[in-house]
Amino acid sequence: MELTVKIIQHTPIIHFQWDQTGATLRATELKPKLDKFLNEKNDPSIEKYFGQKGNLPYKVRVNLGDCNKEVWDIEETDNRGRDRPFPTYFGNIKAEKVKKFVFYDGIITIKFLSFNEKVLNAISEHITEFFFKTNFGTRQSKGFGSFYIDSSDSCYKSPSKFENYHFTLDTRGTNPHRKYRELFESIDLFYRTLRSGINIKDRDGNTLFYFKPIMFLYAKEKGWTWDKKAMKSKFVDPKTLDYQRKTHNNSDILTFSGRNEYLVRDLLGVAPSQVYKSYYFSLQYDEKNEIERFKSPITFKTIQLDDKDSTTFTVYIILNSIPEGIFYKEFKINKVVEKKILDTLTLTTPPLKERFNIEDYFNFVLNIDIYKHVDEESRENWRFRIIKNIYSQLKTQLTQRRDE
Repeated sequence: MELTVKIIQHTPIIHFQWDQTGATLRATELKPKLDKFLNEKNDPSIEKYFGQKGNLPYKVRVNLGDCNKEVWDIEETDNRGRDRPFPTYFGNIKAEKVKKFVFYDGIITIKFLSFNEKVLNAISEHITEFFFKTNFGTRQSKGFGSFYIDSSDSCYKSPSKFENYHFTLDTRGTNPHRKYRELFESIDLFYRTLRSGINIKDRDGNTLFYFKPIMFLYAKEKGWTWDKKAMKSKFVDPKTLDYQRKTHNNSDILTFSGRNEYLVRDLLGVAPSQVYKSYYFSLQYDEKNEIERFKSPITFKTIQLDDKDSTTFTVYIILNSIPEGIFYKEFKINKVVEKKILDTLTLTTPPLKERFNIEDYFNFVLNIDIYKHVDEESRENWRFRIIKNIYSQLKTQLTQRRDE
C-alpha cells in the first residue's frame, strides 16, 4: 500500500551535496522527524507499531519529477570584492566543503510505502501539520528548507488552520538571490530584536541603527543581570566600559545589576561563539560544556504565494516549548585572541523554578512600544521600517486574540 503526497518548496535548502543529482529533501532526514512527530501526537491507532528506536514501519521515496533544479552561492561579493555573508548564515566561513542554496521549482512527490494501513492513515491525517511545523537542512529554525503541501493535494490544509503569529513581507526581489536575501534579512532583523539586539555602525564606528535587546528588558523586569553585561564586566577593560556608560544613550544595559547573573539569550538557542570586533577578541563556549548546541524554540515557517513568480511571503512564527534540560546549566565562556584563551567566565541559565516560558516572553515582546524603544535617528533608518511593519502586524494579531 502507498500514500502519495505532493509538496512545493518555498525557500532554498542549504545543502552540502548541492552538486549531486537529486540534492533536495532527503528521506533520511524526513522519516526520523516524521516518526518523532507522529510519536508525540499520541495517536492510539498507531501507538503499538513504534519500534524500539521510535520508528514506524514504512518507507519514504522522494521523486522530483519534472522539477527544475536551481543552485546558487550563498555568499555574494560587494563592489569592492569583499564577501557579503547571507543573513542568519555564516557556516561557510570555516567549512571544508562549501554549502550552496538548492531550490526545486515544481511539484515534488513523496511516496510513503507500508503494509500497515493504519500507519498510512495516520501519516495522511497529520502530514500537513508536520510540514507546517518542520523545515529541513541547515539553519532550518530560521526558515531555510521550507516545504509545504501543494494546494492541489487531498491532504492540503491552509496554514491559517494552525494558529500562530505571522507576518507578510513583499521583498520585491528582481531575482532569486535578491528576493531571498531581502526575506531572510527581515527575519534576521526581527529575530535579533528578540535575542541580542541590533547595533549597526558605519566604517568610522558611528552608530547608524540601535535597537536595545528586548531580552534585556525582560531580564531586567525579572531582576536578572543581563548576560552581556556580565561578559563585558569580565572581559572588557574597565576604562573602556566606564567611557561607554557615560556616552551610551541606553546606559542601563551596561549599569543594571540584578539579584543573579544568568545566561538568558541562550534560552533562544545556544550560540557557540561570538565576535567582539570593537574589542578585538571573540568569545567561544568551552568544548567541555554539558550542552554544546541548543536549537532555538522559535521556528520561522515561510510560505510563498501559489504564484511562483510572486515576491510576497507569509512568515509563520512557531513557538516550541523549551525542554527542562536547558535550565540551570553551567556554561564556561572563553575570551579568545588569536586562538589563545586569555580568560574564562562561568554563567548558568536560569533555574527551573524561574522557568522561562516562550509564549510569555513573546507576549512581553509585543507589549513593547518600539517607536519609543529606539531613538529618533534610528527611526529614520530603513531597518526600522522593516521592524515596525513586522511588529505592527503581530501587535494587531495580539489585540485580536485578546478580543476573542
